[in-house]
Amino acid sequence: MQGLLGVTLSLLAACSLAAVVTAALRVPALLGYLAVGALLGPSVTGVIAPGEALDFLSELGVALLLFMVGLEFSLGHFWLTRKTVLVAGSLQMVVVAAPLTLMLMGLGQPAQSAALLGAAAAMSSTALVSRGVGRPG
Repeated sequence: MQGLLGVTLSLLAACSLAAVVTAALRVPALLGYLAVGALLGPSVTGVIAPGEALDFLSELGVALLLFMVGLEFSLGHFWLTRKTVLVAGSLQMVVVAAPLTLMLMGLGQPAQSAALLGAAAAMSSTALVSRGVGRPG
């Protein structure tokens, strides 16, 4: 069941279950989706093996994520909260990227690779954190 249809159905079923569980626990659905990817992916259980189907669905997921970010981005809201967002985003980048880069270098990664991975992790966490900055409680 490693064809495109099989992988898609497996992921849809698992993500649907994760959405229900995360809603019941009152945590963001994103955490459930990340758990599904980690558990079903090749690194843990290997239920879904690497291949063309997984590559296609991964690329489709990134495209849809960028589309959703574009839909939710409000230039007017950003302009009203620009100081808070820029300061919090910059602080988040430094607080996450620097320690992670140093940790990866300590684990033997070359400096350039460690810096790239640290910056990537910081950018992704900053996107999640900045979403809540400046929004009414």
